[in-house]
Amino acid sequence: MICVFDLEGTVRSKGESTGTGTLAFIRNKSQGTCTCGLNWIGTKRKGRIAERKLNKGAMSTMKRMPFEPPTEHYEERIKDIDEQICNFIKQRKDLSDNDPGFPTKQLISTWAEKYDFHEEFLNSVFSHFLQEEMFRPVVEPKGFIKNIPILKSFEKDDMFFSVTFVRQFENASVIHLTIDTDASDEYPREFREHTFFDLLIEGEENYECRNEGGGGSRGHTSYTYTVSPALPDDFSNIHFVFRECKMPFQKPTGFEIII
Repeated sequence: MICVFDLEGTVRSKGESTGTGTLAFIRNKSQGTCTCGLNWIGTKRKGRIAERKLNKGAMSTMKRMPFEPPTEHYEERIKDIDEQICNFIKQRKDLSDNDPGFPTKQLISTWAEKYDFHEEFLNSVFSHFLQEEMFRPVVEPKGFIKNIPILKSFEKDDMFFSVTFVRQFENASVIHLTIDTDASDEYPREFREHTFFDLLIEGEENYECRNEGGGGSRGHTSYTYTVSPALPDDFSNIHFVFRECKMPFQKPTGFEIII
């Protein structure tokens, strides 16, 4: 069973489906990435639903293969032009405060005709500009030290969010967000729009937070985050901000949890 996804998260080709999703294997030689996982799979077993969610950010930060150039040659005459492209990308980030949005369909159509490109190609190019965070170096937790209980929670409607402890490593911290819901309705989550939660750490230092994905069963879901550098043992000046996002492109829904 094989699925191939583009960076926008849309299915280009797929094999057998299981429940409400598909087993995915993603191989992108030009970007040096190779990921494998389950994308919103709901398998009915003995009257229950076994779920596995793997968001786009987590898919990109799994085992990453060494980059392999797609060609064996480079035309040196375009070196200055390529450097200008890099310069323009940097200017684009700075001018937009790294929040450029996406060109309208009319602009894409106009530029495609003016510069002799296919519209889908330009859509792909501008989509890639939104994916830079996916290619940050991956920090793997090493040197386990201890677990620190924190017992923090937040409740909204029938959803109970909690962070019970933090796993401390020498170079990083690992946080688990658990979400418990009312599971009395029959398979209610099959009909909900798939969202996930990104983590932001508010403290005296800047922290890199990586969503490793999550999973669960009916009425219970958990997400795992790797934070680097490691958090201090004293959390009195630390706040965990979980922001709900929609696929693709991690669009915020406006709902966030601060615990």
